[in-house]
Amino acid sequence: MRILIKHFIAGIIACLTLSGCMQHNGDIGDWFGTWKLESITIDGTESADYQDNIFFQFQTDKVRIVAIDLELPATRTECFGMWTETDKTLTIDLSHTSANNPGHFNPLPESLMIKGVNTFTIDSKTSKRMQWTMHTVNPERTVTYSLKKQ
Repeated sequence: MRILIKHFIAGIIACLTLSGCMQHNGDIGDWFGTWKLESITIDGTESADYQDNIFFQFQTDKVRIVAIDLELPATRTECFGMWTETDKTLTIDLSHTSANNPGHFNPLPESLMIKGVNTFTIDSKTSKRMQWTMHTVNPERTVTYSLKKQ
């Protein structure tokens, strides 16, 4: 009986240990996890170039942006950057470089983001959906991103 209780307690401890926090360096709230980019609109019109295949993954102050190849889902293009949120502003910094992996910090062309700092107004944000707007200068336009939590 005593051995059974020890195994039971060891099992509970193992479960608690394995179900620990997966958000390294702190809780980032609703941002954490994978968000599917459902649509990109440019001045109110859906982007004809967007193929419904981009995902944003937020963790700590890092962001991974992934485009899945629709014909070969195991094939993907990805880029990495830093992100911050203040009040109603989201900043995604894609200005980093790497001699070993130069493409890992280049924005995906279909995302309409630039190599550098991208600043968005957070129009709405819940634990399930987000919408951001970015105003670009050259060309002058308003780009809106609608995302859904996966």
